[in-house]
Amino acid sequence: RQALLREELAELQSQAQRTEAARGRLERRNSDLLGKVDSHRKQLEQKEADYSQLSSQLQARDGQVKRCEDGKVSTGGGKRPPNPQM
Repeated sequence: RQALLREELAELQSQAQRTEAARGRLERRNSDLLGKVDSHRKQLEQKEADYSQLSSQLQARDGQVKRCEDGKVSTGGGKRPPNPQM
């Protein structure tokens, strides 16, 4: 009976060691993944900031184009006389 209990104890100890090793691997993997998530989040935030800046620049450029077009319309502009050198 004692031999059976010792064998069972040894098996349980071995199982506990394997469980602890697996837990350690999972914790390291989890830590690695959390680091990647943080890195990707920062990249996404940077891309969103870049997008916002480009969007603002595009809106400003669109405003300049509209003002230019409006100015040409109000001055009858945009139409040049033919170039006599051609």
